[in-house]
Amino acid sequence: MNIGEYLMRARKRKGLSQEEVANSLNVSRQSVSLWECDQTVPTLDNLIALSKLYETSVDILTGQKSFEVSNEIKEPVIEKEDNEKQIKVYKILSISFTIASAVLFIIPVISTMVSIMAIVFSIISMKQKKTNLNLFTLIFAIVFLICGMFVYFNMNIFNLEYWDL
Repeated sequence: MNIGEYLMRARKRKGLSQEEVANSLNVSRQSVSLWECDQTVPTLDNLIALSKLYETSVDILTGQKSFEVSNEIKEPVIEKEDNEKQIKVYKILSISFTIASAVLFIIPVISTMVSIMAIVFSIISMKQKKTNLNLFTLIFAIVFLICGMFVYFNMNIFNLEYWDL
């Protein structure tokens, strides 16, 4: 693959047109087109500016390293942002279910089921990022689960007819 093809792939990967690249570098669109068609080569200054614009290294633009290396470097940043959003959602869900299990403590069957959901989301959020909030949420969810089960079993034991001998 020629340098021009690397330049074109990098530009397209960023979703830029030749005109946008030309405006960013203060060159003509024809210059960008000539670089991508391998009719001319960008100067060192333009090559450095292109690498900054495309957020990649000069080695990748000149074909010294493959694009796959660049993609591997870029993806974790995106995944990290998505992962942070997921962690926040799991935290909110675990806290919400824990609060709901405390509020629904009078109805032990529902409280127990909600506590189980709180435990599941607490464990998921702790697995991704261990914080004190996740730990406290997990502990409270387990306490509410045990209390809900205790109340449920005591209500059933005392309501059974065979105890009234």
